[in-house]
Parts: sequence; structure tokens; C-alpha cells
Amino acid sequence: MSKFDPTVHGVTQGLLADWMSCRALAAHRCAGIERPIRTEALDYGTMVHELLAELHGGIMSGKFKTADDFSDQVPRMLQTIEDGWNTENQFAPADKLQQLEMALLMAEGVLRQYARYWERQDFGSYQWQNLEQIFDILAGGTRRRGKFDGIYRSEKVGNLWLFETKTKGRWDDDNLSKMLKVKIQNKFYITALYMMTGEIPAGIMYDVVRRPQIRRKTGRKTMPDETIREFAERCIADVEKRPDWYFTRFELKISEARVKIWTGEVEMMLAAFRQWWEDGMQPMQNDKFCEHWGRPCRYLDLCSTGHYTGYERRGFRYSELEE
Repeated sequence: MSKFDPTVHGVTQGLLADWMSCRALAAHRCAGIERPIRTEALDYGTMVHELLAELHGGIMSGKFKTADDFSDQVPRMLQTIEDGWNTENQFAPADKLQQLEMALLMAEGVLRQYARYWERQDFGSYQWQNLEQIFDILAGGTRRRGKFDGIYRSEKVGNLWLFETKTKGRWDDDNLSKMLKVKIQNKFYITALYMMTGEIPAGIMYDVVRRPQIRRKTGRKTMPDETIREFAERCIADVEKRPDWYFTRFELKISEARVKIWTGEVEMMLAAFRQWWEDGMQPMQNDKFCEHWGRPCRYLDLCSTGHYTGYERRGFRYSELEE
């Protein structure tokens, strides 16, 4: 069983953010304590992320010349994703299969519209440099690790930009643009790119794909429940009608002075994290983080009772960085 060591395993922005939020959360993660997952639904956000990597990778390699080239391949890509999930989850319960069907139908319709909506930028203005690139930097005795969604250069000036994609249900444009300036992930990734290239990045293009918020029609007295396919088709029709509402990109420009300030901030956070680790990773609890975005922390039962029932010690790992 692998025991956490920041020199060996490194620190990702996710672990650093967890540590900033709650020391107990970070301590449990570092101890390799997790709840066993019986059958994990392959959600809409995961599919969108995988298909966007295929889209931008195909543009970079020359495989896709137009949005229609990509759209023609979407069913095949989703079939590959579905086959892989079914192989790993041969005894999935009915509710998970329904979630899978819904996610597949929604992803297919939404991503085709996305490719058409951003065709001019993605196929023309952006010069893609790398996609899904894993980085691993040793500095100050601590490895900084992570994965960039994308890196591109602007067509006119040639400046280096990070490209980050998120799927969200709701957001406020003004608040989100402010949050991007203080987000630990952005500070961590921008400074990592600066350390790797020696070039001051121009900024981050934050690509947001909205999750459809329409509700499925069920429980109607005079009509049968809406089927999953009917519901998905209604959602996709809404995306076609209101693409500006579903697809948004925020351009966060970053000055050289800001990059250097962020570099110092990340170094201080990592130094404090390493000191916490050397002092024995005391699991100080922060009750403000026991519930986040309306969901309880996965360690709430453990923290509140002190019992490990329902948890397993698996050893530390970063599943998101495993090839």
C-alpha cells in the first residue's frame, strides 16, 4: 500500500485546493481512504470532456477539417466509450443504464452543436499546441503534477494560452469571471506552464458547456411519461435554438506581473502544505466544507463518527493522471 509522500507522488491542484479547504479532507485523501464505488455512472461531463479532446486533437492532427467532419465521427466515438463502460460494468443496475443512455444521447446532440458554434475559432483562430498534456515538475522538493486540457497560440499575435473546459448547470457571468482570477487551479496551471516553457502565458480561455436544465416530463395524468430519447431530443432542440446560452468562453488575460505574483503564491502554498505533511498531516476539520455545492463531503460520516465503516484504505494515487 502506497504511503503519501509529496516528493514521490507530487501535489496536484486538486489536492492543494482540498488542503486549503479542509485539512481533514486532505489528510483522508493522503491516507488513501475512499468509499468503494460499486457502479459509477459515466456522466455527461466526462463524455463531453472526452469528445472535446477528440475534436481538438483531430483539428491539431488535421484529421478534422470542418465541424461536419467531427460530427460524422461522434456516434463512433460514443460507441467506443459506451462499449468500454459496459465491459467494466457488466452487472450495472437499471438506473445506471438509464443514466448512461441519457448521457450518450445528450452528449451526441450537444457536441455536434458545439463544434458548429465554435468552428471559426477552433478550426481557424487557435493554433493548437498540445492537448491532455500531463506535466510533472520538481521544484523546492515538491513535485507539481497535473494535466492541461489544452494549449494553443493565438493566430494574430502568437501568444501562449491555456484552454480549460468545464460543464456547468448554472452560473453567473459576473461572479464566474471574478472567481477565475482567484481559482487555485488557474494559478497552479499558469505557473506550471511558465516553469515548463519559460514563456509568460497570455492567459486562460475558459470554455463552459452548460448542462441542459430542462426537466423530463413524468407523472402526467393523461399522457405516458416522456421516454429518455424524447426527453433528450427536446433538450437538443433547445440547444439548437439557444446556442449562445449553452456555449460560453471567458478570456482571462494575465499580465507578466500577475504571473509572477501567482508563482510566489503557489510556492507559499506548497511550502505550507509540505510543512503540514512533515508535521504529521493533522486532520483539522473545517465544518464550512462539510457540505459543498449542496452535496455532503464524502468523508462526513468518517469525521462525524470516527468510524471507518463503509470506507477502504486503498493507498494513495491520482486516478486522474493514470494513463
